[in-house]
Amino acid sequence: MSAFRILIFALVLPFTATAEAVALKEGLGQGLLLRHHGNCYVVFPSHVHKDGPVFNLFTSSPQAAGIGTVFFRRTEADFALALVRGSASERCAQPFSKLPRDTSRLLNGSRSAVLERVNPQGGLERLAMRIDRIAWAAETEGAASGLYQYIYASTDTAAGETREVYQGTSGAILYIDDTPVGMVVTAPDATSVRALRMEEVTLPLARWFASGSFGALKESVSEEGAVDGLPFTITEWTGKLADEALPPTGLATGTVPFRAHPVSGSVSFVMELSDNGTVGVRELVLSGAVDESTATTPRKIVIDVDRSRKGPADFRLFSSVEMTPGAPVSIAMNTLVRRVRVRILSAWTADKPIEISSVSVTEAK
Repeated sequence: MSAFRILIFALVLPFTATAEAVALKEGLGQGLLLRHHGNCYVVFPSHVHKDGPVFNLFTSSPQAAGIGTVFFRRTEADFALALVRGSASERCAQPFSKLPRDTSRLLNGSRSAVLERVNPQGGLERLAMRIDRIAWAAETEGAASGLYQYIYASTDTAAGETREVYQGTSGAILYIDDTPVGMVVTAPDATSVRALRMEEVTLPLARWFASGSFGALKESVSEEGAVDGLPFTITEWTGKLADEALPPTGLATGTVPFRAHPVSGSVSFVMELSDNGTVGVRELVLSGAVDESTATTPRKIVIDVDRSRKGPADFRLFSSVEMTPGAPVSIAMNTLVRRVRVRILSAWTADKPIEISSVSVTEAK
């Protein structure tokens, strides 16, 4: 199956969605942020992220990023749910309880819809669509769970829509008025999409939430803490992972390095030291590649700090340094911070993934 993305930004439509769309994995897919019992989640097509538990995501402008950790999959229907951490979680305005359990009235009463997604540059795109038909189908041949109901829609040329649908639209949401009615899972061609009807997502998720399964799964996710120094969690990153099974969250436990390829010119990650208030930090120590034959040490790095005590991050430039292969770099901080962002602007070797092998944060006494 293939997915497609929208090419051009900005068509003014008489429509305002209350839900928050997000782009997954540097824009390779889409998702919808949901709020439930104090937590933020993203629902998205399972095929967009098949390997590993963790992926990155970002919202539309003003852009906020975060990390999703997968807790629930229904692969035969091609959707999954992940817990969201990072700045993007503060944009979770759509209560899960308000998502429709029955879209029949809307689908029977209208053939006009809007497809909403976030493009790789962070622009919010809305494409005028026309619903062609609603049909039952199996997501995969021989699926044990039987059939699922899909909405088939195409670009509304009668309304003047001339843009096409391109790779990266999987997970985009179809709306009628301001109500989400379907989640795109495939695009048969450059002008049409196939969307899983929203009931096929919300009803299984409602049963799963009600079962208490999430509580049990949450207990199995160990709290991250640094091996040495102050504990922290990795809540955001940019860059294409060199190995999907090795997300940068391993930096917080000292278990695995962060290896990534630059996307749009930079690689970065955010360390959260406190989710409420600030912490005194004396020093930040970063180590580069362990083996320069397989990865490269960053060259120029920039350190930004967020000193806010609560609410959205407010990063300000703190320091700019150059790392040297084979030797850790120590950045004296001596300040109160809530979050630290490390931005890697260049590397010693251009044709290898950039590696940060370890991070430690020393508390100011």
